[in-house]
Amino acid sequence: MRIGWFTTLSSGVLSLILHIVIGALLIISFDFTPKPKTHTRKDINVVEAVAIDKKQVELELARIRKLEEDKHKKEKKRLDDLEKKAKNLVNKRKEEEKKLADTKKKKAAEEKKRKAEQKKIAKL
Repeated sequence: MRIGWFTTLSSGVLSLILHIVIGALLIISFDFTPKPKTHTRKDINVVEAVAIDKKQVELELARIRKLEEDKHKKEKKRLDDLEKKAKNLVNKRKEEEKKLADTKKKKAAEEKKRKAEQKKIAKL
């Protein structure tokens, strides 16, 4: 039995249409596969690192230490000066008190001498 050209042609067209539909379904199904969602967090702090030369860090550290040392020396000198001034003031005050006491003694001695002389004069 021989099959007619119409049947062969319609079978070929049907086969071609079936292949196109299956191919389209495969392509569409690949396009519609869900893409994996990447969760990006907006509150993440990104660290910005900078490379620093170790010698620069050591130099800066030495500079800061020197500044601190100078600051401590100045403060110590200031305190020493204040202590010296305080001692000088205390010594001056003691000297003034001593002078005042001596003056009072002299005045008292002179007063006593004057009274003694007045008594002598009064007895005469």
